[in-house]
Amino acid sequence: MLKCRFDLSRFPGAALALAIGASLACTSTSSVMSTPSTTNWTQVWSDEFDGAAGARIDSAKWSYDTTDGCSQENCGWGNNEKEYYTDAPENIALNGHGQLMIVARRAPAGLTCYYGACRYTSGKVTTRGLARVLDARAQRSGDGLACGRRTRHHGEQG
Repeated sequence: MLKCRFDLSRFPGAALALAIGASLACTSTSSVMSTPSTTNWTQVWSDEFDGAAGARIDSAKWSYDTTDGCSQENCGWGNNEKEYYTDAPENIALNGHGQLMIVARRAPAGLTCYYGACRYTSGKVTTRGLARVLDARAQRSGDGLACGRRTRHHGEQG
């Protein structure tokens, strides 16, 4: 079961549509039980995000994707994202408690994105070229507006 918590008071105007769409997308009330896998998995890679508060990610395991994607000829990262990604510690850093914190913030005045004045900054990391992650899980806390689980299949790029 996947559940999300939303604070829509910070986003007036879109609250009703967002609440309905998000609740349908992030909450499962299905009583169907999944069949346990008979595959024996061996962990070959992990990151516990151990490190001091404000520390950068382990560059042997992760790399940052930065900007609005246009420098990689992929403006909006392929799905019209409005974030301008940075590697700044106020957007992405370890929190000193074994967690990687990715924080969206209002963009400073003067920062330009593919759609005009940037609205937000945030952080984005990838294992592309460094590791093949077969199963990844992430939890969002606080005022997150989305949640999810990404499973990358063996041989899939990205």
